[in-house]
Amino acid sequence: MNAAETKERLRADLRKALKEKRGEAAVLRTLIAALDNAEAPPLENRTGSDSEILRLELSPDQVQAILLAEFQERQRSAAQYRELGLAARADAAGAEAEIVRRYLG
Repeated sequence: MNAAETKERLRADLRKALKEKRGEAAVLRTLIAALDNAEAPPLENRTGSDSEILRLELSPDQVQAILLAEFQERQRSAAQYRELGLAARADAAGAEAEIVRRYLG
């Protein structure tokens, strides 16, 4: 799935989560932002005269790599919280990781 398709799926799920008042909205916003940030062209490629900046096009592999990094970050956080004896935070980070897992190929 390319970046546009993935972001559309994330946005649709975000709208649904907001409508149903589910707690996963923050994670979905973070995933959308991560993809948006990856699509931003480097500063040196931008000119001040252009009113619209062309976004970079991410390959499906790049999209999956970004999502995998988000997933792994949450898994690491959960493990660190467990080591510190912070079970509630570990559970929350683990739940976030599971939300991200849904979008991995």
